[in-house]
Amino acid sequence: MKIEMEVKAFDEVEVQGAKDAFKGVDLMIVHKLSKDTTIRD
Repeated sequence: MKIEMEVKAFDEVEVQGAKDAFKGVDLMIVHKLSKDTTIRD
């Protein structure tokens, strides 16, 4: 079984000469579990 989690975050930052500026971060985590693992585990 493979479980994937993805998180996207954005934040406003100050940049000279720009009216609206944002920075972003993407995180992805993959967990590989044995076939015997159940949702309850």
